[in-house]
Order: sequence, then structure tokens, then C-alpha cells
Amino acid sequence: MSGASERLEGRHAFPIAVPEAALASAAIGFSGGTHVGDSGSIGVSIAGWDGARLGVPGSSLTSSDPEVLAVHSDGTYEALQEGTAEVRITPYLPRNGETRPAGEALNQTVAVTKKPAISGIGGGSSAGAAIGIIAAIVAILGIGSQVLRQMGFWQ
Repeated sequence: MSGASERLEGRHAFPIAVPEAALASAAIGFSGGTHVGDSGSIGVSIAGWDGARLGVPGSSLTSSDPEVLAVHSDGTYEALQEGTAEVRITPYLPRNGETRPAGEALNQTVAVTKKPAISGIGGGSSAGAAIGIIAAIVAILGIGSQVLRQMGFWQ
């Protein structure tokens, strides 16, 4: 470096010391959904400053039913079939100047369900959109017939 400050681009992770007491507000989170066929990353987060969520690395990650929800050592998961599984993560915490696994694991029961049969843009349903379009067409036809009656073209 030439002494000039450099701007970091992209996403970066910086290790921070997290006290064990902070795990009281910890939550297990999924980056993707929990419908059959979904996948993504899984991790632990705690409340940070000004409402921010801080990621806490996990030392071990297990699923009570890998045929329903498969979890991998790299922090990823796959929802394979309908059912429930309990996810267990042991986070890393600082102890005696070193980062070591916490004494207690965090558990969360996850329900893997089928994907909805009908889904649309913005979380709405295609059926709802179709009903709205049909209602608009009926309204336009009703207005059109009123105009034609007023003009004497239709009885």
C-alpha cells in the first residue's frame, strides 16, 4: 500500500468477540426457503447495534432427520422431503483468548413443506390475479352496455 486508504468492495466478514450471554437472543436463520427442493445457507445470528443482526460462526451443524433436511459442514442445507427436523448448531465463542465451541447448542425445529401449487409475483396467487382480470372485464362490459343504452344503440 502506498499510504492511501483503499475502499473495500463486495461483502466481507470480520471476526468479532461475542460474549456467551449474547446467545440468549440468538436465532437460527435460513437464506432460502424450507419447502421441498429449497436450499441455501444456514447460520446463527444475534442482535447487534441499532437493530443489526450479526452472524456467529457455527462449529457443528446437525439435523435430526437428514432425509427431511440435509445439513452440510460448510453451512449449507437442502430441504429434501416433507416432514420436520430439528436443526442443532453449536456456535463458536471466545474463551480464554481463543475461539472455541460454546458449551450449549442452539436448536430449532424446522417444518419442510411442499411448495404452494399456485404462486405469483409478489407473493400473491395466480388465481387471485385471474379473478381480478375477469372482474375488470365484466365491469368494462357493464359500463359499455350502459353507454350504448344511453346513446340508443342497444335496448
